[in-house]
Amino acid sequence: MVWHFDQVQWWSYYTHAGINYGGEFGLRLFNKNAQELVESIQALEEGWLDEANRKHWGDQKSKYPLAIINNLSLFDFDWEIRCPDNLRFHKIDNHLVISKFLLLQTAHFLPYVPETHKCRRLHGHNFGLWISINVSNFDSETSELIDHMNTCCLRIKSKLDNCILNEIDGLSNPTSENIASWIYRKLTAMSLKVFNILCIETQASAACYHGNDNWTCWKSFDFESVWRPSSDAISGHSFKLTAGVTGGLVKPYDWVLDFSEIKEQIKPLIDQVDHQDLSCILEGRGNSPEGLLEWFSQKFVTQNKYDFCLQHLSTRGAYRIDSIKQLCGAIPYLDWRG
Repeated sequence: MVWHFDQVQWWSYYTHAGINYGGEFGLRLFNKNAQELVESIQALEEGWLDEANRKHWGDQKSKYPLAIINNLSLFDFDWEIRCPDNLRFHKIDNHLVISKFLLLQTAHFLPYVPETHKCRRLHGHNFGLWISINVSNFDSETSELIDHMNTCCLRIKSKLDNCILNEIDGLSNPTSENIASWIYRKLTAMSLKVFNILCIETQASAACYHGNDNWTCWKSFDFESVWRPSSDAISGHSFKLTAGVTGGLVKPYDWVLDFSEIKEQIKPLIDQVDHQDLSCILEGRGNSPEGLLEWFSQKFVTQNKYDFCLQHLSTRGAYRIDSIKQLCGAIPYLDWRG
């Protein structure tokens, strides 16, 4: 299943209880059909976006941008909205999700890896956490739910920030996978309907816990190449490929795969396409995200099945991913460039 995406940005503000809120917003649209996506973007830019940009939405009942969210919900496309204050809303195939970002500046070590593994030593990360919850509607009760989520997130941050994670009860082996599932359990106990927890360990690696002993590890790679969308045209891009593998945890390490294992499996294919004319490599497949993602999928000879996101412009790309839930879980990590 391939989902195409493109995005637009705008500035809006609104008033609640005499205080102005707002700033820069971003909208990412999703469609299985690339041409329909282009048409949706064009229609949005020529209509709604032109009216919404620099707009004051008036007095609102909530300090959160629910009027903007509900206005966009009237459109017949799937989307994610990135709001000020590290808050996101998205609607993908009837999944309604709200996400909140947390930054942890903290330390850990992995006690079960070989002694020669660098992660056996105490070290630190700027862990990025996306806390995502399910909602049934973006309605009048959503504000109270977001307030509760913010309070719960602050409790998590106060517990895990600026410490050695191994010393926290339940985190003696604090892999990204275990950190994500630990937070999932804690927030569920706080009466949140958690959708997933994404733990970003570095800008190029992350792990997501979906519940039910199901995790996805993500690893990103950059390469610079060209393709020929037609016989008389050539386009050069700085591509970003993000690969994800889903499964249970491998004992005693408590990861799906070591990020270095993902690199070992993906990097040989990246080397084949880096600084190349992709038209000579794709073996008759179209010079398009679908063609390149199909090539990556078919070239793998490992036992691990991968999902992919390919980004070839600062706003545009495509996911090749099996399930809608997996797509919803991937969106926060696969960040916008530029």
